[in-house]
Amino acid sequence: MMRNRICGWTVFLVLGLYIAPTTAAWILVDIRTAGRLYSDIHSIPHRSVALLLACPQMRTGGGPNLNFTSRIQTASRLFHAGKIDSIFVSGDDSPPSHHESEDMKKALIENGVPEARIYCDHGGTNTRASIVHAKQRLDHVGITIITQDWHSQRALFQASHCGLDAIAFAAPTVGWPNRLRSLRHEHLARVKALLDVVFVRCSVESEPT
Repeated sequence: MMRNRICGWTVFLVLGLYIAPTTAAWILVDIRTAGRLYSDIHSIPHRSVALLLACPQMRTGGGPNLNFTSRIQTASRLFHAGKIDSIFVSGDDSPPSHHESEDMKKALIENGVPEARIYCDHGGTNTRASIVHAKQRLDHVGITIITQDWHSQRALFQASHCGLDAIAFAAPTVGWPNRLRSLRHEHLARVKALLDVVFVRCSVESEPT
């Protein structure tokens, strides 16, 4: 009987330690980014530069990454609709297997975006690094962040911490399995983003090399 009670309280404690911070981080990010996430191409205001957060073109287990295709299509639509003038692609291009920003640049060109309007950041190893690098290079320019809706809010939250004037446009998340995988990752990612805001300085010097 005593063992069952101990096991029950242990489970309750573990669940509490997970649910409380993830729920708090989710709510805080939602509140801090309210009104700055768009999904209607007609209502989003013009910004001179888009920050396109890159991702792998192929999934780890094989097959195309639907988030990659969705982000490319969304960025191309915004460009051709005159909502953005140029695209700053930030991704992980560390050798030998990562070519995120270069793969996205090629795909954007295939979708009719002129190469002269595309700029690559090869050191965007995570969302925070991409935001910090955008702060360094686009500090005085209003930007539109392009990524999936669940990711956009976290990116906006981190952009606010860095003092970037940013809005975001949500690229569709295709398929429920893809959305569920993404949301599972996002719960802990938002907790980390909150900890970064509290404890880590927003500067290029604070990024690992």
